[in-house]
Amino acid sequence: MSHDAKKMRLRWLYLPWAIAAVVFGGYYMLWRAGAAKIKSTVAEWAEDQRTAGMNIAYGPVRPAAFRFFCGFILMLPILRMRMSGAGEPKR
Repeated sequence: MSHDAKKMRLRWLYLPWAIAAVVFGGYYMLWRAGAAKIKSTVAEWAEDQRTAGMNIAYGPVRPAAFRFFCGFILMLPILRMRMSGAGEPKR
């Protein structure tokens, strides 16, 4: 077997690993983008609720469930509605 043929066989051994690295790297980047979107959506939701009269407080939003799902953990959520008058929500 010539030296070039041996080199070609080695390339075919590395090719699946290179493809797997590209696929998993792309998936990781996609997951990170989804986690960032979840964080911004939670912040937007909290701001919308504050403008509607709710008192929203929460700790850090941490992405969770890496591999198969894109979820988050919301630490210390506190929801309170401001009341005005005789028990009616402020509008």
